[in-house]
Amino acid sequence: GLIRWNHPTKGILLPDTFLDIANDTKLIHEIGNFVIDGACKQLSLWENELENPNYSISINISAHQFQKRGFTAYLKECIGKYNIDASRLELELLEDTLIKDMDRAIKKIKGLKSLGIKFAIDDFGTGYSSMTYLQNLPVDNIKIDRSFIMDINNQSNQEIVKMIINFAKIFNLTVTAEGVENEYTLKFLKEHACDMYQGYYFSRPLPADEITQLLREE
Repeated sequence: GLIRWNHPTKGILLPDTFLDIANDTKLIHEIGNFVIDGACKQLSLWENELENPNYSISINISAHQFQKRGFTAYLKECIGKYNIDASRLELELLEDTLIKDMDRAIKKIKGLKSLGIKFAIDDFGTGYSSMTYLQNLPVDNIKIDRSFIMDINNQSNQEIVKMIINFAKIFNLTVTAEGVENEYTLKFLKEHACDMYQGYYFSRPLPADEITQLLREE
């Protein structure tokens, strides 16, 4: 799920223009709950509208939201409210969020995974990136930061991407490449056994109704 702000005078604003302010003012909790509710509602709609079972929604969760008391309860409330299959929901967390209080993070993740929710480490490679914590965290997916993917012609980036994919395989995790924008990049990732890909090569961000049409066509 990708949030946008339809500003009355400035038009559609990307998250980079307002999420930092939201974090500073604690509005991030309201925005986060809005996104979770919307994602669960959309999953419920797709369950009734689509025959294709190959869909899910990933949500970026801020550190403030993840660490807030009541986060787990609110997620459970939304899942029950819309009666959705929780296994179609994936929560994406930054590395720094997870290692700040790892014991607490592990406990919270395990509790939500018992509902079927999946977890991903977002922007992998830009933070702590330790094999030790990767071994201990009960996550399902790691997402390679787009900065490595978009400059895949760089030899160093190629080696980093291959190393991250190998990390994922060691710990039985799936690995997703962010920022795939051309056929050459996709070919390189496929050759090195990357599991999933996202980026403008496949589609630009779209409203829910257009995504629904794409899923129908599949």
